Amino acid sequence: MTQPRYAVCRTSFTLLRRCGAFNGNETPQGFALDCFHFTIYIIARFAKFLYTLSDIVYRNYTNMHVIVVSRNLNGGITMRDFFSLDGAFSKYGNFLADTIILSLLWILFSLPIITIGASTTAMFFVSTRRLADREGYISSDFWMAFKSNFGKATKLWLLVLVLAIIIVTNIRNIEVMGNAAGFMLTAQYVLLFILAIHSVFSFPMIARFDMGLVQVMKSSFYMSVRHLLTSVVCVLMAYVLILLILTAMPVIFFAAPGIYGMGAAYMIMRVFKKYRPEMDRDPRAEIQEIEAQKDEERRLARINMMDEED
Repeated sequence: MTQPRYAVCRTSFTLLRRCGAFNGNETPQGFALDCFHFTIYIIARFAKFLYTLSDIVYRNYTNMHVIVVSRNLNGGITMRDFFSLDGAFSKYGNFLADTIILSLLWILFSLPIITIGASTTAMFFVSTRRLADREGYISSDFWMAFKSNFGKATKLWLLVLVLAIIIVTNIRNIEVMGNAAGFMLTAQYVLLFILAIHSVFSFPMIARFDMGLVQVMKSSFYMSVRHLLTSVVCVLMAYVLILLILTAMPVIFFAAPGIYGMGAAYMIMRVFKKYRPEMDRDPRAEIQEIEAQKDEERRLARINMMDEED
């Protein structure tokens, strides 16, 4: 027997099935799968629309002989440069698309709740590499980091979740402490704050360093206290995004994880590079430095030979 809700929706999606978005499943489970396929279909269509639009704008403006944006004749910025593949339009458009895709991946892989730790670790692995301009694909990098760090990240996430539940439960029932309620309430908020700033560094550290869980916890606590300003800014960023989702702008829920991941990764990587300066360096830059050093040595050797001849 056809489900009532499914019977109402079935007619509405007939046209979309003819367009190839759905497979035409006739069960509630199949309908749910069709809805998922339709969501991916809409995202792909929207991405194709943005690509086509940018291509049209690029072709129109690059054929113009008038320089719309210009600094000077020697090194000015033209509209052709702005809409080129290496220009600002393409750069920031790709960054925005990567942020939204990363958010959708985090939401999808966090649905079982227990996998939030592994999903967050994978998000930081991808975001830190994107900020370093390292080559790769978001989906494959995310899946690789999710699988390789699943055990360690899940253990840490469960520990953080249990501690958070205990602290929040204590805060909600603080009145049972009687005269000591004020002191205990302050202590619980302090513990919750320590747990929050510790989590700021712990999951990115799992994503980028190969170390045991105990060492991750120790190093995360040290960095979160040593770089307290970075920790507080990341916690406030997460709080503001959650507040916006719950009150003013629920639509940013689908972009908020990526926004936080990119913003927090930028600040956290600045801290990591203080301990590992060579982290995420481009191998091509290292080769260029070596070649430049060899050229300098050859130049000095020629100068010395000329001095000896004189």
